[in-house]
Amino acid sequence: MDEEVEFTVDIRSMNNDNINDIANRIKAALERECKIMGGSFKIDTKLVITPVELSKNMLDKLEDSCKIRGFSYMRMHSGAGHDSLEIGQQLPSVMVFVPSKDGRSHAPVEFSKYSDLAKASVLMTDLIVELLNK
Repeated sequence: MDEEVEFTVDIRSMNNDNINDIANRIKAALERECKIMGGSFKIDTKLVITPVELSKNMLDKLEDSCKIRGFSYMRMHSGAGHDSLEIGQQLPSVMVFVPSKDGRSHAPVEFSKYSDLAKASVLMTDLIVELLNK
């Protein structure tokens, strides 16, 4: 067994209480195992980001565009933040996810069909036009 192991845990939720609960459970499990097996651990919290609520109005408009255009879609809380974590603190914000082959994103093997990228572009254009015509 290695003398030292280092790993990263990424906890995502729309609710800070859920994030804290999971972090506390991980810590308790590590304490329990160290007591049984011996050893020690150190938790180094690198980054804590407050979840941001995306604009329901903009999500509704995107959903309407999907229905009108016959695009498949699903609403989801991904936990991904990207720019919406910063922008969403000041302005209404929304994210559109494009399917990736085998669900792999942010990886060298990531691949999305051009047709899916085009659909996302159409949806964002629909949204911008709708918001400008308000």
